[in-house]
Amino acid sequence: MNGLLTFFAAYVLSVIGSIPPGIISITAAMTTLRKSLMAGLLVGLGAVLVEWFQAFVCVRFSFWCTVYPQFEVYLHYIAFGVFLLLGIYFLKYAPTEPRKPNSNTKGASDLLKGISVSLANVMVFPYWIFYSTYLGTKGWLGEGWTQTILFCTGVALGSFTVFWLYALLAEKVLSRIENIQKIANRMVGVIFILLTVLQFCQML
Repeated sequence: MNGLLTFFAAYVLSVIGSIPPGIISITAAMTTLRKSLMAGLLVGLGAVLVEWFQAFVCVRFSFWCTVYPQFEVYLHYIAFGVFLLLGIYFLKYAPTEPRKPNSNTKGASDLLKGISVSLANVMVFPYWIFYSTYLGTKGWLGEGWTQTILFCTGVALGSFTVFWLYALLAEKVLSRIENIQKIANRMVGVIFILLTVLQFCQML
């Protein structure tokens, strides 16, 4: 029973944490706009493969990280730089015209794109460190390997559910809007600049 609670809690928390527009969900949606739904799903798949291991690290080292809170401070500095660079890119340099489908493009490139953007998503660490510690104090997450694996699997499936919904939304709705690529770039750029400001305020 504890294993099911662990999986369910991780799935729900992952869905909640992934719903707000973020680097991965936006990348999945924009890849769908530029290429296809399958390409967007491959981005999401690559991202959750990385997030599984990120969640694993957070669970196994959550106690160590709470003992040394300066670790979270370093994550804020890294996130500040990543968000600032992404904000500038999407506001100034991102392409505004959808790319034409290329039959020679392999799905591996979309999978690698998902892996790369997930590696840049450093804010996943404080999120899962906090919740893995909280669930541990409530008895929903034990120190055993089985519960750790169930927790990480719930995290991955919850995130992929949201990324799939973002990609589906892009294919069914956003693709019909004129100049959506330009609008999306501006919106994403503003989001990352706001996140940069938020990180700066947290570092003060």
